[in-house]
Amino acid sequence: MAADRPRRWWRRRSLRARLTLATVLVMALTLGVGIAVILRLSQQVVVASVENVARPRVEAIARSAGHSHRLDILARRLPTLNTHLRGYSGQLLQVVDAQGRVRIGWGEGTAPLLDTDQVAAARRGEPVTTSHERLGRLVSVGAPMARSDGAQLTVLMNVPVGGVAESMGFVRLAAFVGAPVLLVFVGVLVWVVLGSALRPVTALRRGAEEIAGHAPERRL
Repeated sequence: MAADRPRRWWRRRSLRARLTLATVLVMALTLGVGIAVILRLSQQVVVASVENVARPRVEAIARSAGHSHRLDILARRLPTLNTHLRGYSGQLLQVVDAQGRVRIGWGEGTAPLLDTDQVAAARRGEPVTTSHERLGRLVSVGAPMARSDGAQLTVLMNVPVGGVAESMGFVRLAAFVGAPVLLVFVGVLVWVVLGSALRPVTALRRGAEEIAGHAPERRL
């Protein structure tokens, strides 16, 4: 049966081959899980570092800008508020409404960068990660503006992290290239070590086979 073929193939392998293959498989599984965990944690660290810098800044801008009742006055005040607060260079500052429409923005920030669900998440204080064709990867941090007219406006600071994403891409490529090389090295090393360790066992088995098959009068 076809279902028994892998089992028969495995049983036909020598002990040395089975131990080597099992070691390489366990090593491959460990490396795969480890690389995935490291890449995931690295992405979380990047988002957390952006949020730690951008969060106080965007909240300060939201508090200061919330006193402006007219959007045209607010549009003139926001660049001044932005330059007085330190943070990441190249960030895109926006004021959006609940539908995600940009009410105030400059340059690339005049186009909507988040949909309504993402704006709601940013308004709740969650960092939002998105990818865009022209801007690359962005981490967006938002803060609601308290306005007397009841308008649900949100200040968004969209920080490009494309450079970090490229670095992570190089790390991922190095891991995918280096892991197979390491597995081959480990496989060869285990094969050699097992060959030395199992040589007495192999010699004893061959002697037993000779006694059983060709020289019944011989004894161990």
